[in-house]
Amino acid sequence: MAGRKPKPTALKKLEGNPGKRKLNTKEPVPEKGISDRLLGAGYPACEREQRTVVSLELIQYYSEKVGLYCTLFDDSKIGVPLQIYYPKLSAAIIFSPGGHRQALKWEKAVNWLCIKAGVRLIRILAPTDKEYDNCICITRADDSVEAMNLAISTAFCLLGVEGYGER
Repeated sequence: MAGRKPKPTALKKLEGNPGKRKLNTKEPVPEKGISDRLLGAGYPACEREQRTVVSLELIQYYSEKVGLYCTLFDDSKIGVPLQIYYPKLSAAIIFSPGGHRQALKWEKAVNWLCIKAGVRLIRILAPTDKEYDNCICITRADDSVEAMNLAISTAFCLLGVEGYGER
């Protein structure tokens, strides 16, 4: 076929059909999910990832607010990135992905690397995750912001950090 690739109908709808031509009603529509994401609905794994990144940045902000320096995705201590690492405390906070069998093996290896390096590891787990050995696990009650806030507060208490969430 010569010329440009045709623009998907869902994208034309999203843009308000700028060409004002008749929309193709015979175009195959993907199953629920892809077209919904195109029209603004989120993909659960991406939303979860985005919440984790925002949580990391909030923890970094509050840590610095109370005078505690931390780094994000620091791999200098154990050779693999720790989501949040406190050099002064030799402690780390990780949000566990959970689920997948390969991920479990990896997470257990991270636990052992932390033990070997003398890093105190705190894991914040999703409600459905199983707890790990050789680290401190905080399991959230649900996926709400309030449950995440409580888990982060608990992690700060375990680290001996005062002032998180106070106004």
